[in-house]
Amino acid sequence: MDVFAEAASSADHVMEVDLLNGAVVRGTVSENLASAVAAFAEAPPRSGVRMART
Repeated sequence: MDVFAEAASSADHVMEVDLLNGAVVRGTVSENLASAVAAFAEAPPRSGVRMART
């Protein structure tokens, strides 16, 4: 998966993701990358790492 190539192929050549909520906020991404972003939000935090949800 090449996130830089996906961003470059997007209309604005930009991709913005919200990893805490698992969503692509701006840009067009493949189904594969969209699934990976969604899965990231479901992953348990690493030991000792605190994440704030907004």
